[in-house]
Amino acid sequence: MLETWRKSSFSSQAGEYGRRYRLKLQRVAALSKKNLLALVRDPGALFMLILFPVIATLAFGLSFGTADSGQPTYEIGVVNADFSVLGWSQYLIENLSETMILNVQIYSDSSAAQSDLSQGKIQAVLIIPEDFGLSCNSYWDSPTNPNRWINTSVTLYLDSGSLFATQAIPTIVQQTLSMVVYGIQPTSTSGPINIGSPSLVDVSKLTTFDYFAPGFFAFFAIFSIMTVAQSFTFEREKGLLRRIRTTP
Repeated sequence: MLETWRKSSFSSQAGEYGRRYRLKLQRVAALSKKNLLALVRDPGALFMLILFPVIATLAFGLSFGTADSGQPTYEIGVVNADFSVLGWSQYLIENLSETMILNVQIYSDSSAAQSDLSQGKIQAVLIIPEDFGLSCNSYWDSPTNPNRWINTSVTLYLDSGSLFATQAIPTIVQQTLSMVVYGIQPTSTSGPINIGSPSLVDVSKLTTFDYFAPGFFAFFAIFSIMTVAQSFTFEREKGLLRRIRTTP
């Protein structure tokens, strides 16, 4: 008998707790619905909470991200492994700089150049081999005898996310290399120096837009919290929360 009474008492208590929980959810839903309707009917609040963060982020990101004017230049890192006194590699670097499109940066080793490429600081890396000068000399010593040439290859790494890097930089480098090695006019015949198949490198580069967006959205999230807190304060002063608690 006692055990039956205990089970019945526990069931009634559980049912009461469940009923109270459902009532609390209904009250919260009603209050949320009321605040959402008030927000929808207030165009100024909608603008501050939704449109203004997007407009401000786009405006600042585009303004500071596209501040450059005039003809664009692209950074290319050059690693010169040719330490001979022949001067062919320096002549190639000078001609690359004279294109006015490529801004040449000299690196002492390829690891530092590829690190800057992966970080988006430069758009391409050109590695001149150590036998570059000897190969150029072998061509001019016997321009019609390929058997006496010293064949070598120039290595090129490109930013895979840059359309200019993947399409235009190899062409510019090839034309400049042809003019340096074979004369003023690029030749259509093969020579001892060629550009290997360019290696594409995935680059992770943060733009000004990426820096602005988190800050703006964090600011307007805080603004939203303040708006909700203000609405609760207003409703408490008007007695709305007390009336909701007493409503069955």
